[in-house]
Amino acid sequence: MIGGTKELYREFLENLSTKQGRWYRSELTCFISLKGREFYKRRELLVVGRAVNGWLCSDQAENWKAPEKRDEFIEKIFKDKTPITWVSEQWGSAEKYNTKRSAFWRVARELVRKLEIADIGNNDWPSHIAWSNLYKVAPAAGGNPSETLKEAEFQYCTKILSTEIMELKPRRIAFLTGLKWAEQFLGALGADPSGRYANCRLEASGRLSSESNFVVLPHPQGKPESEIVDAAVHGFARLSQ
Repeated sequence: MIGGTKELYREFLENLSTKQGRWYRSELTCFISLKGREFYKRRELLVVGRAVNGWLCSDQAENWKAPEKRDEFIEKIFKDKTPITWVSEQWGSAEKYNTKRSAFWRVARELVRKLEIADIGNNDWPSHIAWSNLYKVAPAAGGNPSETLKEAEFQYCTKILSTEIMELKPRRIAFLTGLKWAEQFLGALGADPSGRYANCRLEASGRLSSESNFVVLPHPQGKPESEIVDAAVHGFARLSQ
């Protein structure tokens, strides 16, 4: 089961319910990584973001102290996982969240094209990749988790990300997060981001013990997307030499 077992998420939410912060009584959403039905054929690419900007069901961390409420929420988030093709289905949507307006998804789509993973003219292109985020719990109303929430969930988020990578075994991982966000996670994964490039869109690169090549790129919002895509493609090419 991608994203770790229910037991790992149960421990995660139980642990989070013991923490304190202004976020504690806010509505929070919990993310489980997604993979396309075609992903395992070639295991080409895992794209990783910072955190979801709003997601499906939500709850308050204080409710996760009670085992029955925690289990009910976990059952709901595992049951409510949506197919990754939601990205292409909502591309240009006027009624739902328009993924075409997302710099993250525009870059991910262009990476699929430039790495020759799938034909982006076909609506099933997301089914060839997997998608995760560094932080699994985020404000339900949108926006990134606060510094205190990130600190509270970091320990379990690294465990979950490690589990995801070991299960998915992707050939390539593109962290569209910026090195400042990814560096602690890479350290916890035992990675040595040896390739650090000053004044370049490629912020770091390397290989994990799982033999996945990775590149770290800026979060693409408000930045030249074609430069970020080219930096990723060139970074992966160097790593495979």
